[in-house]
Amino acid sequence: EGLAANLAHETAGGRDQDPSLAEWWSVAASLRRGGLDRILVPEDRSRSIEDLCAAGVRGELYCHELVRVPPGRAFELLAAVRAQGEAAYGGEGLVSVGAFRTAMRADDECLLLWACPDWGTWAAFERAWHGGGELDGWRKALLDLGASWERTVLVDSALAPLRIGRQPGEADRRPLDEIG
Repeated sequence: EGLAANLAHETAGGRDQDPSLAEWWSVAASLRRGGLDRILVPEDRSRSIEDLCAAGVRGELYCHELVRVPPGRAFELLAAVRAQGEAAYGGEGLVSVGAFRTAMRADDECLLLWACPDWGTWAAFERAWHGGGELDGWRKALLDLGASWERTVLVDSALAPLRIGRQPGEADRRPLDEIG
């Protein structure tokens, strides 16, 4: 219900839009580079952003994994992430930020986000991905689920909650000439 209300507000085409944000939205739109928006549903035990900030979860970078499984297996994948994936990645120094399934699909896609403390840890993780150990067992579990995956590396923006340790507020807004 909350998402429906937000989408109704966002698509009202200016009728309900705060006029003071018109210039901000104009600049923000010019920064978009494409992509596919998804609606993500967190796995039941995923921590909130407040809990992640309170726990001090922070990465110099983040591993963003889009995992596809045969239709109907997204919940099975999320259970496997809890049972095996978190320990395997944890052994390499990565921490789960969240595990999500993509809504409005055939329960065939999940997004996993991992905090990585530094670039050296990431390099070691990528070397270990094909080097055996717990990651080898996790990779085999993914293949047994019929999964395919894409991993990309992200860095957070200046006001990302995990970077600043809290949700940004109105006082964090910068003048538009500093954004562009």
